[in-house]
Amino acid sequence: MAGVAIAAAAAAVALVLVGPFGHGPARLDVASAAYEAFAPKGNGIWHVVVVETGSGTTGHGTGMNGGQIRDETWSTTDAPHVLRWIRFEKGPGQLPQTSEQVWSRCGWLYYAADANVLSVSGPQKASASPVGPPPDPAASYREAYKSGLVVYRGTTTFRGVPAYELVVKYRHKSYTETTTFIVRQSNYYPLRTSAAIEWSGGHGTDVLTYPTYEFLPRTTANERLLRLAPHRNELVVPSLRSKPLNEPTCAKYAKPRLRP
Repeated sequence: MAGVAIAAAAAAVALVLVGPFGHGPARLDVASAAYEAFAPKGNGIWHVVVVETGSGTTGHGTGMNGGQIRDETWSTTDAPHVLRWIRFEKGPGQLPQTSEQVWSRCGWLYYAADANVLSVSGPQKASASPVGPPPDPAASYREAYKSGLVVYRGTTTFRGVPAYELVVKYRHKSYTETTTFIVRQSNYYPLRTSAAIEWSGGHGTDVLTYPTYEFLPRTTANERLLRLAPHRNELVVPSLRSKPLNEPTCAKYAKPRLRP
């Protein structure tokens, strides 16, 4: 994924500052405002839809191999922590694949649409899952900001939406990456993130667009968005030696499907 490369660049704390933070209208520090906008806001739910595309000579993620990924996530910012993640993926010469997952302290649910199979694991297995959630663009940006790597490049528009442009540059030996964040002027949430990467083995671009990026209050109605969707005639396969927690909170997220 492109986020892996972005995160690697963002985490380079020891790099030299590549330029001063710029100021927008009324001397607003855009880089700082984006940092604050990406910060957690109490006990709520981040709802994000991100589409990854791109091209490249080799490696560095599905987008760079000419494929496409659409991720939709609902993630809580406070306890009890829950993550729901729906992924649609299509690579070159491959059939489309759709999956849905829910992580909580009660366990891990993984649904594969092509097989109509739901795999169920208790909390003992969830931490050892071979599949991790998609990268968090907000966390990557915050790390880049704290490292002093963000440069403000002025105002722009994206699909008719007024926006600011912020750039992060990273270089290590033969590896070079320039990542551009396009964020809304209204709330500084991301609209588009693009990475241009060059390394000794080739080059590529990876683009993340965000049709939806919003912070929802953690109401009873929105809690339903954290639950795995029902699937007709699904085959439920429990993980061996993995038992669910028998707690009231598990009933909302996992307990109905975690029965032996």
